Amino acid sequence: MADFELPSYADTLSDGIGIVAPRGEICAANEALTLLLDYESKEQLVAGAGDGTSFLSQADIEAFDQCLAGGGSIVGRLCTLHTRHGERLTVEVTAARRPDGMLDVVFTLGQIGAMDEIARLREVLRRTQCHKAQTERTTTVGLLSGFFTHELNNVFGSVIGRAQLMQMKTTDERLLRECAYIVQAAEQGVGEVKRLLHFIHKSRQQCFGPMAVEEVFDEACAVIEPSFDRCRLRHIPITITKNFETHSKIFGYVSEVREIIALLLQNAMEAMPNGGRITVSCVYGNSDLSLTIADTGPGITREVQTKMFEPMFTTKDEPAAGMGLTVVKELLRKMKGSITVSTEEGGGAAFAITIPKNEVIPADVVRTAQSRQSDLDLRFVSKILIVDDDEGVLASFEKLLSLKGFVTKAMLDSREAVRMAQLFQPDIVITDLAMPEMNGWELAKQIRSICPATKIILTTAFSDMLTDVEMKQAAVDAVMHKPVNIEELLACIMSV
Repeated sequence: MADFELPSYADTLSDGIGIVAPRGEICAANEALTLLLDYESKEQLVAGAGDGTSFLSQADIEAFDQCLAGGGSIVGRLCTLHTRHGERLTVEVTAARRPDGMLDVVFTLGQIGAMDEIARLREVLRRTQCHKAQTERTTTVGLLSGFFTHELNNVFGSVIGRAQLMQMKTTDERLLRECAYIVQAAEQGVGEVKRLLHFIHKSRQQCFGPMAVEEVFDEACAVIEPSFDRCRLRHIPITITKNFETHSKIFGYVSEVREIIALLLQNAMEAMPNGGRITVSCVYGNSDLSLTIADTGPGITREVQTKMFEPMFTTKDEPAAGMGLTVVKELLRKMKGSITVSTEEGGGAAFAITIPKNEVIPADVVRTAQSRQSDLDLRFVSKILIVDDDEGVLASFEKLLSLKGFVTKAMLDSREAVRMAQLFQPDIVITDLAMPEMNGWELAKQIRSICPATKIILTTAFSDMLTDVEMKQAAVDAVMHKPVNIEELLACIMSV
């Protein structure tokens, strides 16, 4: 559904104001209309109206459609609406056609008393105060997210780099498997940090590909293995029973699905502090895949059910972010999936998610896959200068690229890196963005003036927020999101 906005002053009016689409669907509402129809928020009203009309009478709907078709108006028509809880409400409606084919509608209850108006204003004030508190919390998180994203991604980058380095040096199957779990767990951590940042900044980069759902489930279990270990140490019995249909393989956003499953498993474990059973079932339908994660915990109260998907809402005694279910819902929304919850107090809870099969691979994914080279030709790139203020990331890059046959120079100091570039004349420079003394933008400009033919790759945890204009102005050839996977880095080196 398209987004329609009312003027800001609409929320100060005591009459209900809304934008109505053909067939009586309410697409926008002010505070007064929200209260009249007994919804908790304007967003909830619009979402509920998206499933059908709020008008009970077919004659009322036809009157609206005639108004839209003829370009006229409606003045003082009595209409019957139904509220969120199914109650009937008679209102006086005045409507006029908008240029975009919708209707501007005023809903008047009539004979509204002073006490009712005071109660309404108090409710508006309460909601405003709650919104202000929520905004302040989100702003605080936004200020902290940049710092923590940079620092944590450096840590995760070192872990991934060391694990991949170990994979290159061993043929032991058990060790290779453990290294793969380390990489997956670190990447999951990166995803959670990145998701917080993207949740705030409303942007997201998706990685689309084929996935076997049972394999993704096993990877999610490996990610939260430390939580299982803590339960075992505390003698808390947690068992998982899974029932998967065979051939549960679809195209989708692999890392996102893995994160959704991991978060729901973690949520189920935390719902059973004394132990219990988690049952996971997966059904491969005609148009989507359904996966249900059920626990034998105490269930979810009605009050908690109304708030559990809100950001930073938590029922835990110990400090917790309260973002798990919020992230799950947001990821599913982006994938055009959905989540439902069935629960009763004392009878456990079951979270059922649906994910579209996506049997047709998006065109942009096909183009990206076709552009990758399966056998990288390293003959035309020999010397690489690496610049990063984190010793762990720097050491990992240097060792991994050296094993691939490159001649490397690693520099912690960006100013020293400029002098080294003049002597070394690198084919490629890989530089971090956020560095003391001189950041990646400034370093790229100076190296470009010294070595015009050198290709420059910028690495940063904020890659999704950079613009093509910024890249062009700084003479950067490519941007990679930190932490950087070695195979992706090699592909980038060959493509710049």
